[in-house]
Amino acid sequence: MTKVLGFFLKELSACNENKAKIDKEIHRANLDIEFVRKTKKKIISESDSTYDIFYANGSDISFITREISSLKKKEDELTDLIHVKSDKLVQLQNRINSIHEMVAECEKVNFKKDLLIPNVNTIQIQEAERQRIARDIHDSIVQKLAALVHKSEFAMRVIDTDSLRAKLELEVINKVVRECIDELRGIISNLRPMSLDDLGLEIALRRNVDQINKTTDMSIDLKYKINDTQDIEPIISVTVLRIVQELCSNAIKHSQGSNINIEVFSEDNKLNITFEDNGIGFSGFDDNRPLSDNNSGFGLPILKERVKQLDGYIKASRNKDNIGMRYDIQIPFHNEEK
Repeated sequence: MTKVLGFFLKELSACNENKAKIDKEIHRANLDIEFVRKTKKKIISESDSTYDIFYANGSDISFITREISSLKKKEDELTDLIHVKSDKLVQLQNRINSIHEMVAECEKVNFKKDLLIPNVNTIQIQEAERQRIARDIHDSIVQKLAALVHKSEFAMRVIDTDSLRAKLELEVINKVVRECIDELRGIISNLRPMSLDDLGLEIALRRNVDQINKTTDMSIDLKYKINDTQDIEPIISVTVLRIVQELCSNAIKHSQGSNINIEVFSEDNKLNITFEDNGIGFSGFDDNRPLSDNNSGFGLPILKERVKQLDGYIKASRNKDNIGMRYDIQIPFHNEEK
């Protein structure tokens, strides 16, 4: 029976990974189509002025026609790719459904359900992180780099006939490259903030809060009450930082509130976090119960899993004024490796 369950787990893991990969490919293809259409529309809208520039200089403008034709071909290829990937996605989802049915049958003969849950949750968390990073890079940096290719090709074509236009294009290229560098630094910082390793948890938290206060209308107050002598394991530090970042992000996007109060303190050999906002809270939320996967769709189940892996506890409830949400998190300072 263990071998059969192991086979199902392996198949389910492979199917989930393939499904996430195909979803990402379809998402990327749709974004590429949107970019191609915008580029084609821009070329067509500017074709009259471009035609006048090249006609006045006695130059060949056939490259504009070739560029539009190339973009149309690219759009058709991407559309065909989406159709193929969508068909594969349907087949894969049918396979996943069949595996779940087989797992349900196994549970009827006392297969341990708990063996399945941690593996699936871990895969989901990993894939969610990978998709987020891939989306951040593709939606911003890759799109900008693709635009730079067109701009650099255009600058090379006009540099001999219209040096002023080429210079302006190069200035734009320089600006976009700098933006890409800044965005990459931001992504790297989000993956592993250097301040966390160099200066410690308190400084990392305060820098994160200061950045939010500067860039949003939300007012955040942070109270940090842990002595410098208290030993905090690196995995706990990064988990606490991720929890605060995620809860702040959720409150900013969804709470419709204006204030957040965060307190980080130690008690009974545990690191405690209390987080309160003055927003609208969750619709239909039940007070004073541990956070479950059904309380919210804002990524909180992933936070719950992070805390659970460190033998911690997280509870969500209405705040004391009953006008927002409160989160209470406890994480032991020392955890046995599992």
